[in-house]
Amino acid sequence: MKLSLTILSFLFIFSCKQPEEKKNLETSEKQLVNEEKPQAEKDVLISQKKYSLNDILVTVTQAKNYNSQDRCKLKLVISRDNILIDSLTFSPEAVGGYYGISTPKRIENHLVFTKHGDYDGRTIIVNDQGQVFNIIGGKNFFDSESKMLFTIYGSDLSGFAVFDLKNDSTIMKMPEIEDRPFSFHKAFGERYFILSSNDETPMNEMSIWEIEFDMERIMKVDIDTNEINEMNILQSWELEDVNCECEK
Repeated sequence: MKLSLTILSFLFIFSCKQPEEKKNLETSEKQLVNEEKPQAEKDVLISQKKYSLNDILVTVTQAKNYNSQDRCKLKLVISRDNILIDSLTFSPEAVGGYYGISTPKRIENHLVFTKHGDYDGRTIIVNDQGQVFNIIGGKNFFDSESKMLFTIYGSDLSGFAVFDLKNDSTIMKMPEIEDRPFSFHKAFGERYFILSSNDETPMNEMSIWEIEFDMERIMKVDIDTNEINEMNILQSWELEDVNCECEK
C-alpha cells in the first residue's frame, strides 16, 4: 500500500529556533559572558529559563561550551517555595540532529518538554504536584478526549510510548519495533493506529499498525492507507517550535 506523503528525514534532524513568548509561561532568560574571565570560560554560554505551574517552578539551565568535547550540559530543576523536589541532568552529544531541551507545552496541568541529542530523544512531563516523568520520545501527539500523550522515540531505533495524563502513568512503551513511526491516528471510534515506514523500503511505502492496549501489543493491519489520513491524525506540535539552546 502506498500513501502520497512528503516525509521529512525521520532521524530527527530538528529545526530548533527561538519561538515567540507563550502566554501563561513565566519565562526569564539570561546569557552570561564575563569579559574578565579566561578565554576558556568566556566561550561558555549559559541560558536559564523558568516556567511556573501553579506553585511549582521548573528551572531549565543549558550550558554550551564551544571549546569542549562535552559541549552541552542540561539541568531541569523542579521546586516549590525554593525547596528542591526533583531534578534531571543530561550531557547530550551533538549527534542525531540538534540537541538540548525544548520550550514546554502546557497540557492538562502539565508542562511537557522534549530533550534532543545522543540519538536518545526524551519526553519530560512535569505535573502540578512537581512529579517528573522521563520517557522515550522527542515528538509528541495528544488525544484531548482520552488525555493520552503519544511519543515517537527520537533515536536511530524505532520506538514509541504512550503516557496517560489523567493518571500520570506510562501505559505502553516499545523502544524498538519493526517499522519507524511517522504519526498517530484515531479512527473507527476509539481505535488508535500508527502510520509507519520501514528504513529498508521506499519512503512512500507506508504500513499501518494498530495499538492494542488490552493485549499490550501492536498489530500490523490490512487497512487502506486512505483511511488513515490528515483528518484523523492526533494533535501534535511542530518541531520548529523546539528551542534547543545547545543546538549545533
